[in-house]
Amino acid sequence: LTLFLAAFLRRQEEEKLALQAEGMALILGLLLTIVSFLNPLVRVINLLVSFITLALVVILRTAAGTGLIYLTHIAGLVTIAAWINYGFPNLTVNTWLLILLVGAIAEWTFSIGNNWQQWRRSSWHLGLVLAAISYNQLFNPALTNTTDWYLAWSIVPAGLTLLSYLPNFPEPRLANWLSVTALLAIEPLTIISTKTRLASLGIATILMLLNTQKLPELIAALLTVGFGLSFGGAVIWEVFSERMTIGWWLTVLAIAPLILWLLHSWLRKDSSRLRQVYTAATDGWAIALTIPTLTFLIGYNVTAYWYPSVTAFEFIVASGFITFALLYRTWNLPTNGSFYSLALAVELLVASIIASTNRSALGLAIATLTLGLTTQLAGDFVASRRGRNPFLSSWHAIPIFYAILGLIIAHHKFDAYTGLYTVAAALVGIGVGRRNANFKPISYLSIFAVSAATYELLIYQLLQAKAGNPGDGLTLLAALATAIAILQRILAKWLLPYLRLDNSELKAIAHLHWVAGSGLILLALVSSLSTPGEKIWLAVIIILAAYALIQGRSTASWTYAGIWELGIAISYGLHLVLPDSVLLNWSPAIACFFAYFMYVLPWTNWGWSATPWQNSAMLLPISIIFLNRWIALSLGSVSIQSLLIVAAFYAWIAKARSQVRLSYLSVGLANWAIIRIFNSQAIAEPLWYALLWGGSLLYVAQIDPELRSPSARETRHLLRCLAIGLICFTALYQAEIGIYGIFPLFLGFLTIGLAMVVILIGIALRVRAFLYIGTLTFAIRVLRQVWLFINDYSLFLWAIGIVAGSLLIWIALTFEARRSQAIAFVQYWMQELENWE
Repeated sequence: LTLFLAAFLRRQEEEKLALQAEGMALILGLLLTIVSFLNPLVRVINLLVSFITLALVVILRTAAGTGLIYLTHIAGLVTIAAWINYGFPNLTVNTWLLILLVGAIAEWTFSIGNNWQQWRRSSWHLGLVLAAISYNQLFNPALTNTTDWYLAWSIVPAGLTLLSYLPNFPEPRLANWLSVTALLAIEPLTIISTKTRLASLGIATILMLLNTQKLPELIAALLTVGFGLSFGGAVIWEVFSERMTIGWWLTVLAIAPLILWLLHSWLRKDSSRLRQVYTAATDGWAIALTIPTLTFLIGYNVTAYWYPSVTAFEFIVASGFITFALLYRTWNLPTNGSFYSLALAVELLVASIIASTNRSALGLAIATLTLGLTTQLAGDFVASRRGRNPFLSSWHAIPIFYAILGLIIAHHKFDAYTGLYTVAAALVGIGVGRRNANFKPISYLSIFAVSAATYELLIYQLLQAKAGNPGDGLTLLAALATAIAILQRILAKWLLPYLRLDNSELKAIAHLHWVAGSGLILLALVSSLSTPGEKIWLAVIIILAAYALIQGRSTASWTYAGIWELGIAISYGLHLVLPDSVLLNWSPAIACFFAYFMYVLPWTNWGWSATPWQNSAMLLPISIIFLNRWIALSLGSVSIQSLLIVAAFYAWIAKARSQVRLSYLSVGLANWAIIRIFNSQAIAEPLWYALLWGGSLLYVAQIDPELRSPSARETRHLLRCLAIGLICFTALYQAEIGIYGIFPLFLGFLTIGLAMVVILIGIALRVRAFLYIGTLTFAIRVLRQVWLFINDYSLFLWAIGIVAGSLLIWIALTFEARRSQAIAFVQYWMQELENWE
């Protein structure tokens, strides 16, 4: 009645009152529905009446709203479900699932057409709701024969796909995507059971083919190919599962990329959107299957070389198929990734074949290095026939990969041929490194690898020797390094164009070998050497020295290195021909002999700078002395004659170079020699040492350039006072304690005589230090002698006093008589002293 009132009001154009009446009718209907739920019969009757009422409202309205249509449609579906449940209250979940599927299909069927668009759209959407509810019922625990129903539910994605192909269906793309979603939702349920797996995957493949036809998108194409591959795998499993091994399954996995890439090549012939997405999908799946195939083959080969029982023929077949597939892919679409994969597949194929025959790691190493050389030469050949940018980056990396892998495998043990394998790997690196200036580090490493290979060959032979001295082996290794350095310099004219290196770069490599040879030859020196080994050692270090000296014509630092090594060689040669005691005593004198000629020879005329030779000449004798001093702690000491000869040498050097300070070395060495003489003669009196060191200090004060300047006058005076004071006061002390074999009174007068000599020297040289210290020493010693004389002869005290008093009176009288002359005399000498040194 309320709805009829609303209709009447709408005819009277009372729209607001009509809406209020319809709202009141809706509220009343909801209240009646809630109340009717307590009784099944009343409930179904109420739902039926409510549906009829809503249907009348829709019919009576000229333009019913979308919400009202959806409400009416939902009420109708609920009413049908309620009457079915009322009429058949004991229906099973299976029956309700069937009803839901039939309802969904019926709704979708009704959605097709050109009229009543709002009703048809609601049928499409409510059909989806029924399909979703039916999918939820698949997980109901009360559901029986689940696998059959899982497969039966495939009618939902099939219906959605069919809808997308009907011309009057409004949303075909949405239907396709929902079909794809439904397939993805149902496949995990059906794939578990053998009974439904094949049928479900087959249906999914067919439906995805149809969906992708309407949806030329990459994701759809990927799913189509994925379902097709899964269907093929399921067929093989059903037919051959009892006879299939891991190896044969791996073979199947390897065949799949080949088939996909064959299909990929066929699809690339057309540029349509559908073929483009299928092209990308087949390539993506082929790559995705190639990765686990190669991974499994890697694992197999690693295991096969540890456990021979693992080897099987089917793994070779699998390696062959995946290699052919990658070769086909690379031929049609060459990329860095395909080349890398092909290189790995070829290596795995070779490894599988060798693992099935003799399982030889060395055989695998040889084969791998052969692959490295082959790919490097093939890359050079192809590049020679191409123009600009002839190389892909993989063409550089693959030979290096083979070389490194072969090198690692070859070094699993050390034998006579290990060095040859290293040479092969190094040749690959050189071939790649010469291709581009940016690859020079590869060339450097490869050249050093060649050197390492020669060392491996030599070391293996040394290890085979049953006995020998370690120093001999080190000498041979140093000789090898020297030979390599010299050969690189000799063959530079041919090596530089091939290696494509600069002359400076090749020289640097040769120099590094010289450094290695020098280090090894010095290490051999501190090791034990046999008699023949000593001669070889000498020859090698002389060659190393000659190498350095030849380089020294252009760089002074090399000259120093050559002189240093030549000095070691001469020293060791003298060690071989002279007794150790003779060499130790006279080696500084011998060093002076060589140093003299090193200093005076015309090196500039011969192409060298004279500076390194002369500097080395100056350092050589003193270095030998200190070295011998260190050795002398256990073997003896340097002879006095050698010390004096070295002192004379440095005196000559100081004069030749006009560097007086170099003569300090001469003074020091001469002092050392004199002290050695004192020690040998058991001379221990302090006076002699004071004369020695005081004289040395006076020499420094007299000739040092800095002390001779006017500004250093005070310093020079103090130094002289120190030196003369050291001598004179030591003489006073020595006079007190005496010298064995000399009469004390004579020693006292000798000290007085020494003081007078110092005074006279000061007057003659006009040096105040001599005059002051001499006068002071003279006065002290005279007074001391008088005192000693009085102690011994006390009766003469009065006589001495009378004489001294008379002398003082005479001096005073003379001064008073000639006062002006005496004052003038004193002032004169005071002025003179100011001008003295």
